[in-house]
Amino acid sequence: MKVFLLLVLLLEVLLLVDAGVHAGEVKRVVVNPVNAPSGGPSGGARYVAFEFLEDNLLHVEVSGERAPPASLTSKGIYTTQMVDGLAAWNGVSSYSDTTSNNIRTFTAGSLRVDVNQATLTVTVTDIGQSPNLLLTTYLLVFEPSADRENGTVLEEFANVDVYGAGSHFKEPYGVADGSWAGLQWRLVPGNPYGNAVFALFEKNQWKGMSEMASFPVVYFVDGAKNYAIFMDNVYRKEWYFDRQPFNCQMWGNTMRFFSGPDLPTLRTTYMKIVGHPLVPPKRMLGMWQSIFGYRSFDHAFTDLNNLTQPSNTFERFPVDGMGFDIYWFGGNFYQDDPISTAETSTMGSLHWDKDTFPDPGNQVYQMTQKGAAAMVISESYVSKGANGYGVMASKNYLVRDCATCGPTILGEGTEDHWWGVGGMVDWSNQEGADFWFDCKYCPLIAGCKVDGNRCSGMLFDQNNPQVQQSDITAFWLDLGEPEMYHGYAYYSGYSEDDGTEYHEHGDVCNIYQLLWTKSIHDGFLRNNIDKRPWTLSRTGTSGLHRYGASMWSGDIWPELEAMSSSLGIQKDLSMCGIDYFGSDVGGFERKFLEDNEDEKYTMWFANSAWFDVPFRPHAWQPDFSDIETAPSRVGRLTTNLFNSRNRYALTPYYYSLAHRANRYGEPVIPPLYYYYQKDSNTRGNGNVKMIGRDVLVGVSGVEDQFERKVYLPQGTWYDFYRDSTVYRAGADGFQVNPYMQYINRPRYCSGTDTCLLVCPVFVRAGALLPKMWVDENTKNTLGERWVNDQNSTTLIVRAYQPDGPQENQFTVFEDDGETNRYLQGDSAVQTTLLRSIMQSNMFNVTAEASYGTYTNAPTKRDIIVEAVFLKPTTPGAVRFNNSPLMQVYDQDTFEGARNGVWYQAAPGEVWAKAPSVASSLNRSFSFA
Repeated sequence: MKVFLLLVLLLEVLLLVDAGVHAGEVKRVVVNPVNAPSGGPSGGARYVAFEFLEDNLLHVEVSGERAPPASLTSKGIYTTQMVDGLAAWNGVSSYSDTTSNNIRTFTAGSLRVDVNQATLTVTVTDIGQSPNLLLTTYLLVFEPSADRENGTVLEEFANVDVYGAGSHFKEPYGVADGSWAGLQWRLVPGNPYGNAVFALFEKNQWKGMSEMASFPVVYFVDGAKNYAIFMDNVYRKEWYFDRQPFNCQMWGNTMRFFSGPDLPTLRTTYMKIVGHPLVPPKRMLGMWQSIFGYRSFDHAFTDLNNLTQPSNTFERFPVDGMGFDIYWFGGNFYQDDPISTAETSTMGSLHWDKDTFPDPGNQVYQMTQKGAAAMVISESYVSKGANGYGVMASKNYLVRDCATCGPTILGEGTEDHWWGVGGMVDWSNQEGADFWFDCKYCPLIAGCKVDGNRCSGMLFDQNNPQVQQSDITAFWLDLGEPEMYHGYAYYSGYSEDDGTEYHEHGDVCNIYQLLWTKSIHDGFLRNNIDKRPWTLSRTGTSGLHRYGASMWSGDIWPELEAMSSSLGIQKDLSMCGIDYFGSDVGGFERKFLEDNEDEKYTMWFANSAWFDVPFRPHAWQPDFSDIETAPSRVGRLTTNLFNSRNRYALTPYYYSLAHRANRYGEPVIPPLYYYYQKDSNTRGNGNVKMIGRDVLVGVSGVEDQFERKVYLPQGTWYDFYRDSTVYRAGADGFQVNPYMQYINRPRYCSGTDTCLLVCPVFVRAGALLPKMWVDENTKNTLGERWVNDQNSTTLIVRAYQPDGPQENQFTVFEDDGETNRYLQGDSAVQTTLLRSIMQSNMFNVTAEASYGTYTNAPTKRDIIVEAVFLKPTTPGAVRFNNSPLMQVYDQDTFEGARNGVWYQAAPGEVWAKAPSVASSLNRSFSFA
């Protein structure tokens, strides 16, 4: 049935539940048409159902296809797989309903809903804002339609910006700025279902492959006025923000409205609906070296050794992992003959190739000795010739042609058969998804017990099921849109509370990746694997993050315009709950790059070192061409090394933000407008991003751009690279114009490479940034080192003098970085509260006694405070816990000291060190 939701205001309702309410109660109301015009309400709606979940959160279901199911009043409105089933609603603090002139009005908390019986029109108003804010008004219009497409009209503010909606390149191409206002979010031609990979064209020129991933949440912002809407249905959607009023065409019939005083409140509400992200393995915050593709372990070790064992050890890069593309489980792809491809393709076998990747347990162990773990790619496709196809087909665990049919076969005839000819795993089949994990993924993961009898016909070695296990940290999930499919296919599917079943491709495709990711998360827990589940995927939808996931932007074009557009996508995905996103550093389609590869790669790497999680050099290297991806082999070595080490130094800051995202639903890398939405200069600004609340970073995405303007919102901001360079921005902000992106750092420069290309970075006055010790001996984010010294546990606090008397705080979160034990709380997580304050011209910085613990948590550690002042300052005295520290006069002496010392690192920067201090003590530094 076709639904149009139009702007009209009139209604009366029939309540099917008691109108009384107790504080904290969730209210459910079903509205049926009464005294409707002949033939029913003008739109043909059968009912409207409401759930008042919290004072600012309304859940709505509308239907023109059926009568209201009894489950609406007993269980509430059905929620999809996108919604966190563990969410607990606070209920509404107040509730009333009145009738006047055929308008039935429900007031619940800060929301008022007016409903008219004759037309079944609904108007939602936020009465918690002053003046009251009309959120939306819609009329339900149903017409017979084969494709069940619905529509909703959304109220538009005068100067509205629109954020969210998911991953989709927006116009103009090549910039990170802009909101969705004035634009359209359209389906990809040829794919009428939703999530898709597609060829991107700009001015009739191919610009590589791009992703469209629908996250059905949008935020509407007009200065201080805001609301958001989450369409809790899994079907295709097209958003039209280029017309008045805004319009959304979709399948499905459920939505949530929520409102609040600012964007953080709105996003917090959304995150409560879809769940908070897991904390990633700490390694995922570091650099992962990759290429398409390593053909052997020897090939991979060539890059890893070049990064970690250069002839000059001062040029050593920290590395956290190696990514293995499809050749790890064999080859024989891209064959001209689909028959031979089907017979020889190993797609779906998911075991290390015995000839080119022998002895994986030992080989991956050797990688870990150099600091790097392994991540392997997998797809949902299983070629007919691959180990396991027959078993999956016989058990009906593959997507089928119909309920009683065999597997739907892809790659036959004129269909693309680059990966082979075969079927695709049905992730909506819970039993089949569990079987696939237990018999394909589990045999790869160290410590996972494999049932050889259950997995007969699926394993590399039936007699030794665990022979290929190794230190796999994450799974790289590709083609999960799904890229290839048959629209008529039959899935195991799912059912709603009233028993209605859904088996079509359109019912499943947009949650296909979500279900795949969930199966891996659940497989880790079900098999008691003491490691965090984590995946990297190129598509998804709301709720993906709940199961441990990063996303990347697909097979991106190798020009900086593509990188900038990708960072614009990151801006919207952050509002959708995806905190961990990145692109292939340098561009995937590098073979099409015409010139200036070193400069473009260097700029891309500089940006990714701030914004990407993980940051991952990757490109297609066809036929062993000379295309390189490692930052030691392409780009400006000294600059790449500087930006890499800078990212690693801030690992404790990023990791603490990840814990805050898990606990409180806060974003890790929000857009600038997130915290400064009342400043009109920030809205739509995607070329400046925040890292947490305290660090502001400008995107450097224009070729040969040696300087750029950077907008600073209200406050006092330090230049991250230039000591005691401070900018004070008033209510109207401040434009740093120009900002030189090249800095002189002779300490880090050699030969003709005398300056470093960096992104412009500013830090809020009063900020406290925890850091780790990083130098040429750093292996990875876990703090492992090439030498055995005390620096592996050193806590560095970079403390920026506040521009006023207020106290500043930041909590450092630490755990073992690898297991799920952090979910146990204080028994497996250590927190350290950092505080700073100006008192009587004295800058005081304190690391309070650490609380909680974890396996191998340091009981004693060196602590260093890097105090940065508003102006050049030489303190008369520096004290630690009220005892004076001795001044030293060069950095080497400071770093090697085993007693408390301080050092004037720059005219406006003073470092103080207290070695081997018990973590159970308060550690206070004062600079007077």
